[in-house]
Amino acid sequence: LRCSCICPGCRQPLNAANNGEKVAPHFRHAQSNNCTTGFREGVRRAAVALIVQHKQFILPAFLDLVRTTTASGRMLEEPVELAPALVTADSVERFVELDGLRGHAILHLSGRQLIVRIKISARMEHERYRQLEALEHSSMEIDLQHLTLEQINDADSFKHAVLQDPSNRSWIRCLRGETLKAIRAQQLQSRASELNATWLQEQAEREAEEQARQLAIANKAAEHNLAL
Repeated sequence: LRCSCICPGCRQPLNAANNGEKVAPHFRHAQSNNCTTGFREGVRRAAVALIVQHKQFILPAFLDLVRTTTASGRMLEEPVELAPALVTADSVERFVELDGLRGHAILHLSGRQLIVRIKISARMEHERYRQLEALEHSSMEIDLQHLTLEQINDADSFKHAVLQDPSNRSWIRCLRGETLKAIRAQQLQSRASELNATWLQEQAEREAEEQARQLAIANKAAEHNLAL
């Protein structure tokens, strides 16, 4: 209370509980209330503080598939893949308001921006994802909802989860992936055009052969009728 510590969720005063025999030192509300967001917001702020401090972490993998169908009905597929990569930001902003939603961390990299969301709860956020996808910036999510209290309180485990674990992060929008996908789609379409041209030529040859066969049958029938 002397330090004026407040809950990051409900903004009410906190008390330090340092001498407990059953629970590790922690903060608790000075007055009992029904705050449900303090723990989640505290973990989120700790994660953002790590990103701000190190300015470096692993980007998610990107995996998608482009498809097209040829004139013959053949399906062509081409994978689009980017491996997890280490990125270093020039600077990091924390908790930035973006058109009605909040970017927990904004990384600035060579004139580009990367919006980072820290997920602590299992609640689905389809509307937020839709809004982020509409922005002209790459955006990603780091999912920390499955961390145990022991992992959160262990500095090395928490640092690994926030900065280095490629399995707990995913893209909301990846501009580089979209560019690569467009290139792959164009290459696939060129391949499909070549196959279509070959197939149309073969189709024309088959039709010509069939017409010649039908003409031969008709001529033979005519000769037979004349002989009769």
